Amino acid sequence: MSNPWVVRTLLSDAKKLKTTESKLFRGKSFDFGRSYISKDMTKSEQDKHKLLIIDLKNAIKEDDSIRWVIRNGRVQAGGVFIKRS
Repeated sequence: MSNPWVVRTLLSDAKKLKTTESKLFRGKSFDFGRSYISKDMTKSEQDKHKLLIIDLKNAIKEDDSIRWVIRNGRVQAGGVFIKRS
């Protein structure tokens, strides 16, 4: 989108997708709770993010008792991971 205000508005309301009761989009079943919207990334940003994802997966393999997160461009511990049964 060419208008930054529209982008900001959409991104600020994107979290509302997780809590919507709607299950249909254009007449077809759609799970909005599993959808996400994020800002566009340049090719270099995409490459950096891919490397972070690889680091994140390696950290999880090394210690799966910690909740690992990507924050401020780094992979870091985000607390204790509680496994759901």
